[in-house]
Amino acid sequence: MGWCILASIVFAVAAYNLVPHLDDRNRKQNSIATGKDETQKDGIHRKSMATRVAFVGNSIQYFNDLPRVLVALNPDVEQDSCLCGGARFASLIKKGNCMQKKWATPQAQGPDGSYDIGAPTVASLLLGNGVERKAAWDYAVMNDYTQGPARAQVRAQSLKALVQDYAPLLRASGGIPVLIATHAYRAPRKGSHDLGDHVAFTEAIEAGIQDYAHALGAELPEAQFPKIARVGAAFEKVRTENPELWELLFQPDDRHPSPHGTYLQGCVVHCAIFNKPPAASPDPPALFKQSRRMQPPQQAPCPMPTQAEAEYLRSVAVRVSLETFNSKWSHL
Repeated sequence: MGWCILASIVFAVAAYNLVPHLDDRNRKQNSIATGKDETQKDGIHRKSMATRVAFVGNSIQYFNDLPRVLVALNPDVEQDSCLCGGARFASLIKKGNCMQKKWATPQAQGPDGSYDIGAPTVASLLLGNGVERKAAWDYAVMNDYTQGPARAQVRAQSLKALVQDYAPLLRASGGIPVLIATHAYRAPRKGSHDLGDHVAFTEAIEAGIQDYAHALGAELPEAQFPKIARVGAAFEKVRTENPELWELLFQPDDRHPSPHGTYLQGCVVHCAIFNKPPAASPDPPALFKQSRRMQPPQQAPCPMPTQAEAEYLRSVAVRVSLETFNSKWSHL
């Protein structure tokens, strides 16, 4: 990418970040008027500026700890999760959280010695248990098994689970679903050979996610119509523009995201939620300091993104995500 183009991206991002969002401005004005720094949603009081985000999914999220990375990207985010490796939407709603061992790490340990592993079930995450956990979410970031949206049988199972099980919980919680259109594998794995090359696999995933969004949207109030975080499209753009950096987006298993990949995923999710990118980080590795788990313990650590790499990945998130919602980004 030429310096002129990069400069225009940085300038546009900086200019956009100077414009406060209407919701945030209204919240601030209400807090000043009432003398209170809190708002109310479904009877639950919370800090007015906190955007509450629930995370529902599998190892595509827990590798490098996407929930805490999003908080590092935007400290105004408050998160909780229900994740389980290999889970599909249909299995996660039944099986629930399985992070007891994976997140039993020093970063996850609280002052009382307990571990922050998330909520035990999707229902308890989205509705709360009335004692320790609050309900009322602004967003619910959700991902299916990577091949699920691309395969008719799994897609049908997921659609059924989304309509019958997830929609009532989302409706009650108030959260807007943010469906992650996940990245295709770097190389064929887990029986994915028949799904085609990286482009075909990415397109099949995104088409399935579109089906998910329409099915959920038909069951939810208009204000909760799902958003799509086009992570796979962002990975694909990196592949076409910078193949060497694309290689760095993956763990050695060719499936899970590396820190580079999770940073890109976090930027895309941030764009989907806030319709703007996160602020540039002067120290990208610092974004992972609170991650409860990075790669598997027996695996050597993957490299961290440099500041230049992070800024480029952030620009990719802008171009892939925001041009969909705002024509002002169409020149990027």
